[in-house]
Amino acid sequence: MLNTKLVQILAALSPREFKSFEQYVASPYFNRNKQVGELLDIIKPFHPTYDNPKFTREYVFTKLFGKGQAFNEAKLRYVLSDLTLLLENFLSVDEFLQNPQEQKYFLVKSLRERNMDKYFLQHLDEAHAQNNKPGLADSDFYFYNYLFNEQSYLYTSVKNNRSVDSSLQELIDNLEIFYLAKNLKYYCEIINRQNILSVNYKLSIFEKIIPYLQERSFEEYPVIHIYVTILKTLTETDNHEDYDKLMELVALHAAKFPSNEVRDMYAFAQNYCIKQINSGNSIFLRKLFELNKTLLATGLIFESGYLSPHDFKNIVTVALRLEEFEFAHDFIQNQKDRLDPAIRENAYTFSLAWYHFFRKEYDKTLKTLLRVEFTDVYYHLDAKSLLLKTYYELNEEDALYSLFDAFKIYLRRNKLISDYQREVYSNLIAFTRRLVSARHGSNRVNPEDLKKEILETKKVADINWLISKVDELEKKK
Repeated sequence: MLNTKLVQILAALSPREFKSFEQYVASPYFNRNKQVGELLDIIKPFHPTYDNPKFTREYVFTKLFGKGQAFNEAKLRYVLSDLTLLLENFLSVDEFLQNPQEQKYFLVKSLRERNMDKYFLQHLDEAHAQNNKPGLADSDFYFYNYLFNEQSYLYTSVKNNRSVDSSLQELIDNLEIFYLAKNLKYYCEIINRQNILSVNYKLSIFEKIIPYLQERSFEEYPVIHIYVTILKTLTETDNHEDYDKLMELVALHAAKFPSNEVRDMYAFAQNYCIKQINSGNSIFLRKLFELNKTLLATGLIFESGYLSPHDFKNIVTVALRLEEFEFAHDFIQNQKDRLDPAIRENAYTFSLAWYHFFRKEYDKTLKTLLRVEFTDVYYHLDAKSLLLKTYYELNEEDALYSLFDAFKIYLRRNKLISDYQREVYSNLIAFTRRLVSARHGSNRVNPEDLKKEILETKKVADINWLISKVDELEKKK
């Protein structure tokens, strides 16, 4: 099978894109090499899978150059290379044609450079009107306003035409808001990642930006106001008012941002809830459940029509912890097909294992877990945690103690695990080990003292489960 960069990119094209690419190649403005068009015609019948054994370099060469020609790898490669270059250029053009702001900017710029003053001013006015439609407030809004302000300034600085507003102040203002918004957005992402994965970033520039942001309210700029609030939820985790403020701001201004950015904003809120839950603030379990329902109802949680396995698992887990069993079961069954087929069965099976656990069907939990493939660090951590709790519930102490050791080794050796994750799961192991001793009536472990220590530690995975197990021991005393 012919498997090249060209074929891999072609396979990723939608039917519309492939048809447009055919028209692109057929246009003499973009392509004057007849053989390149012929090559695409040869390739077309194998689209989109390209998995036919007949589709080989020798087959393509013979169809392109004729049966009388001896196979020449270099000769074929030249035409493949030309078509690949055309395909890459097509992707750039297609992306450009889907962005009216980009098109308008380069038109305005071209008219100014050609001294077409009348048409330049006409399209500049149209550009401002197009970009300043009511409701827009994302960072791109300020970016394109800056670009058009810059064209206005360049025009007046050359013409020295004082009758036209150079918009220099607006230029600076829009550039500043765009710069601050983008920096703040990615700074929040960096802080969030450092809470999840063991990664380090150079953040010296933010040490100067953050104090400046704290000096002003920026309430007139929702894009700044929202990300400042997100930053507070990441750095001032004990102030729950910041979370409520974030939810209020995103709900108020959601229509001013692209749906994928609104989804990212809500993702920060989800992560805040999860961290609070892990610290023992159980009230955030219900908040997270309601947030998940909002994301489902609005469709924001779907990416390209699919649910991520991470979101699928979290929605199920939160519902189960609240004993919303009917919701969880219906969700697992009804939303299974919204998972990417490549990971569908694994995510579905793992969520089913959680469902059985919360229904106290522990044997079914173990059998279901055996069918889960550990594809990443998150699956590993969650699966080991679930296995630990299942062994405890079944009184399978030999298996449990073996798991303690294996789990500790995994936490120590895996470099992708953040310090925070390593701490919360290490504490889960340590407290579960002491829980077993307390269950056996060990004088060294007093349930009341153990509960107090767990609550004071806070950074413990599955802290609510641990507390519930300690409470069970106290009732038996």
